[in-house]
Amino acid sequence: MADINFSVAKLQEKFPTAVLAVETFRGEVTVTVTRGEILEISRFLYSDPDLQYQFLTDLCGMDFFPPKAPLSSGLFLHSMKNNQRLRLKANVGEEESISSVETVWKAANWLEREAFDLYGISFENHFRLEEDPPLGWLRRSPFEKRLSG
Repeated sequence: MADINFSVAKLQEKFPTAVLAVETFRGEVTVTVTRGEILEISRFLYSDPDLQYQFLTDLCGMDFFPPKAPLSSGLFLHSMKNNQRLRLKANVGEEESISSVETVWKAANWLEREAFDLYGISFENHFRLEEDPPLGWLRRSPFEKRLSG
């Protein structure tokens, strides 16, 4: 657990205003960060020689209806060097977008497209972010639309 705390401490030292919250639940550490810094934070976690979070386990969209920023993008990271896991979360508003992390982890390509298709989360600078016809009908809609039709 000390290595995870070391990761969080390094993040807070490098990005003091970007780390909004740190939560630990059942041994899993989640760091909530500002959406504007997600790409730089991802690059740091990937390339820092002490951390090396070089494996993107998953990236997903989350719907937290009805708070102000109901959507979030979550990154599940693994450092094989330290055998540690870390979750990054960034809140995204209805009409906002978040930077793509595809340039850091190539696996983010498909995962970001899936979050776009299912939740409507737009990823800036994604090389091919467009609606997939088979999944487009599943796209998240406002709660009122869900009730009416």
